[in-house]
Amino acid sequence: MDLEESITRFCEALERHSIRYVIGGSVASGIWGEPRQTNDVDVEVWVGRQNAAEFLSAMSSYLVSEQGLEEALSSDYFPEVQVVDEDSMLRFDCFLQLESDPFATECFERSALVELVTKRPVRVASAGEILLQKLRWYEIGHRVSQRQRRDLNGILRAEPEIEWTFVTRWAERFGLDALLDEIRREAGLGHS
Repeated sequence: MDLEESITRFCEALERHSIRYVIGGSVASGIWGEPRQTNDVDVEVWVGRQNAAEFLSAMSSYLVSEQGLEEALSSDYFPEVQVVDEDSMLRFDCFLQLESDPFATECFERSALVELVTKRPVRVASAGEILLQKLRWYEIGHRVSQRQRRDLNGILRAEPEIEWTFVTRWAERFGLDALLDEIRREAGLGHS
């Protein structure tokens, strides 16, 4: 089974159980920028205590730790639970989103349906969100990841229709406006 089929199957399992999700990370940056090899799939999932059992039910044909989910539900800092597709051995890093988080809510609203497999669309983060998420991870990693930097530049070069009002507003809120300006200059776009 190929990557696109594995991702689509995973998303369909979430949809059957009414779990909101958005595909992000290198898969989304590859859609909006330059594709590259990846070992996992980042997925934002709207899972809390109220629908944790439904999430586990959706993931019944995958490897997922109930204890890992409980730990993620108790965490405040990028809560994440890993899910593994035994057929493909693909790992899904599921980042738990809060209904009350205005950034996550706006990102879900801006996400797009993309067909990785014909006639089976999945929800993918917008280019603007991926740009912001890559900026955040690049900053958290002390600006040393050349892979994150390449992803940022790839998105800026390949996707001219980025929602700049959204990106600059959230970059300012996250304290990333100077970094955004630096990356934009590097890509030949001037400052925001």
